[in-house]
Amino acid sequence: MNKCINVFLHIVFVAFIVCFQLNLFAQQEYFEGLARVQKNKKYGFIDTSNKLVILYKYDYAGNFSNDRALVTIAGKTGFIDKTGKTVVSLKYEGGRTFSEGLAVVGINGKKGYIDTAGVEVISLQYDHAESFSEGLAAVKLNGKFGFIDKNGEVVIPLKFRRAYDYKEGLACVLSEYVGNYVEKYGFIDKTGTFIISPKYDDANSFSEGLAAVSCAGYNNYGYIDKQENLIIKCQYHTVMPFKNGLAKVVKYYGGFDAKYEELYIDKNGNEYPKKIWTEQEIIDKIKKELPKFIKDLE
Repeated sequence: MNKCINVFLHIVFVAFIVCFQLNLFAQQEYFEGLARVQKNKKYGFIDTSNKLVILYKYDYAGNFSNDRALVTIAGKTGFIDKTGKTVVSLKYEGGRTFSEGLAVVGINGKKGYIDTAGVEVISLQYDHAESFSEGLAAVKLNGKFGFIDKNGEVVIPLKFRRAYDYKEGLACVLSEYVGNYVEKYGFIDKTGTFIISPKYDDANSFSEGLAAVSCAGYNNYGYIDKQENLIIKCQYHTVMPFKNGLAKVVKYYGGFDAKYEELYIDKNGNEYPKKIWTEQEIIDKIKKELPKFIKDLE
């Protein structure tokens, strides 16, 4: 019986963490003055006065960035402007939001980049591609990640197991083997040099000078600075980046009457309680929100 209860609590906790990290509990947000809305399984956009400015007609729509929004109809993806005009024809099998003037698009499993006019400026050749950040983008080919610039030139060789966006001059990467470290996360600068050695089981990108790292296994996170000082001790089950001086985190209190406490913390580690979720509240919230999110992904 205890084993079954433990399994159930683990499943509930994992589901809660997924919802937390996907921000399913957040309110509607505006991007470049418009917010996407959904009605009868179709997406459109409203302005800040809640006026519908782009009709409900898309099976999926992303947020606006660089005056463009990704939209999908019948499995084909393109981009519209803020008047609702299609500026990149719906011919791709998927894509990402524009960042720094370029967007990831894909056909037949290969990814490349287009500009805001729809011109393919970096050919569709990669197995995986991230958005540009600080002038570089992480790409994957033949199982290895590296970084390219906006000319499509490889500036950091494809040699990592995983790589994430550059933030504040550093990128979080998963190294297959460096010295005595095997498959650990660390941080590299724009020359590909490790500034923070790969020794963490998990890590997130830097934000406002701090990055979340897992100190001993997963679900045990704290925050380090760029000199690798542990600023906030490892004690949280899940974490988000700092924004405006605060980061959202979750603490897990085990036992039969398990609870999951959402907190905000400041850069000194001071905690500001937000909400304590009981298991039933989490289950009810997941039942309500998760199907809508899954539909967005289809």
